Amino acid sequence: MSERHSRLRQRCGLAVLMVLTAMSQSSYRLNAKPLGTDHDGRHAIVSLDVPVVQVLDQEAVSLVDGSGRDAFERDVALNGEPEQSEPARTDVIEVSANTEEWVTSDLEVEEGDEVEIRAKGKAVTTLYGAESGPEGQSFVCDVEACIAIRKPYGALLARIATQPPIVVGRWRAVRAKHKGRFEFMINDQRGYYDDNDGAYDVTITITRAK
Repeated sequence: MSERHSRLRQRCGLAVLMVLTAMSQSSYRLNAKPLGTDHDGRHAIVSLDVPVVQVLDQEAVSLVDGSGRDAFERDVALNGEPEQSEPARTDVIEVSANTEEWVTSDLEVEEGDEVEIRAKGKAVTTLYGAESGPEGQSFVCDVEACIAIRKPYGALLARIATQPPIVVGRWRAVRAKHKGRFEFMINDQRGYYDDNDGAYDVTITITRAK
């Protein structure tokens, strides 16, 4: 027997097995047509005509799917598109060291949303020219005029609406406790922002709560 005929016999046997399995569950139609003969001259290679099988849930599906669809595609064909999770949203803003006001993100968060904040850059926030990154300087602002008391000068702060600010630093991930928009500011004493210099680039990424 040729290798080609051997492979065709194997495929034929698999198709017959699939049909026999379906017979106990559904209605079927089977037409066997000879395509060729083996070396003894007997009809051994057949074509199976199995157009449609009615499965138990009454959904019509092809028994032998020649389209090459994978399991996911067949599931979509029967049940529709699966529910897609909402993609993360991202906003990039600049927070200047000499601006004595909160800078607001364009993105609004809902309670329970996962929020990731990353920041980079340099800022000068004292008369002495001390420079720092978003994590702030080594000494803290400990007077009543500070935006965030007992937090480092030059630290990047964040809040939602009128909630108490938190120190973000270079990176922080939080779960939103309130609905609203994140606001950002660099920590210093009120009334002393005009002599500051530099800025932080802040990237905020919001993933909707499931």
